[in-house]
Amino acid sequence: MKILSKKLLLVAVCVLLAFGLVACGGGQEPAEVEGEDQKVKVALMMDSSITDGGWSQSVYEGLLMAEEEFDIEIAYTDMIGPADQEAIMRNYAQNYDVIMANGYPFEDVIHRVSEEFPDKMFIGIELPTAGPNIMTARIERGESGYIQGTIAAKMTKTNKIGYVSAFEAPHTDKELEILKEVVAELNPEAEVIAVYTSDWADVNLAKQAADSLADRGADIFTTAFHPGNMAAIQLAQERDGIYVIGMQVDSYDLGPDVVLTSTLTNTTMVVRNAIKDVLEGNYKPGTSATYGYKEGANSLGKFGNNMPEELKTEIEQLVEDIKADKVDINTDVPGYD
Repeated sequence: MKILSKKLLLVAVCVLLAFGLVACGGGQEPAEVEGEDQKVKVALMMDSSITDGGWSQSVYEGLLMAEEEFDIEIAYTDMIGPADQEAIMRNYAQNYDVIMANGYPFEDVIHRVSEEFPDKMFIGIELPTAGPNIMTARIERGESGYIQGTIAAKMTKTNKIGYVSAFEAPHTDKELEILKEVVAELNPEAEVIAVYTSDWADVNLAKQAADSLADRGADIFTTAFHPGNMAAIQLAQERDGIYVIGMQVDSYDLGPDVVLTSTLTNTTMVVRNAIKDVLEGNYKPGTSATYGYKEGANSLGKFGNNMPEELKTEIEQLVEDIKADKVDINTDVPGYD
């Protein structure tokens, strides 16, 4: 009888979804994988498509990884617009044990809805603030900046390092802060010059920003967003003596002669590890769970053709030292729990 009532509830929800009373982004119904009653039920909400090649696809793959590894029951809804967030989250909270929401668009709604369901576990992915029954789960910020700063300080010939981002933001500002600190320590003659485009998506604006930095003498580039990464690589292919430290994804194939390496962030592992914490009794509401090199959420890409062998060895050892907690990096992000 218990199983039957759950199935009837699922049918009712699907009917509501079909008539738009509980709307899903992109017109999609929550995709579910049915399981046994004893399985932990985890739902994931995303604001963009699971095939976007980045932000949502990465966390969705983390959900699938956790399902395969831990035998949980999962559901997800992608392409959720602001008007539909609350209804979808409330529906999941009524029927699932763990509700995960990906990114800033869900910051307000997760705090509102979680208050109505104090016995449910909410997880905000890359959200700044936790709550009485909200744990945040995010990338350990600062580790990548440390790697980038070490490479940039030792590779620059002009003592000018270019940094391109769209906006100032707490999590990217932390990487820049650590990058600057490491450069100042290893190469006091060098300076880091930051330029912001005010647009997260426009590659042309990012290219203009990169060009302006090159005109000022910058010969090593790092960025905080994918369009900036693409723009810096294009610039390096156009001008001799300029190199790029890729970010987020392995950029080697985009320019093996100009990309020195890439500092990768893997939110797939953030989602997988957060679910693992829940299953192992390590869910800690009111706190932020951070995952870095040690947990596989940060990693290093391929080394480029012009990365010196000696520096390769040094960076590989530095990563191992970070994993072993032998490197003191202040990873606290202002405004984040």
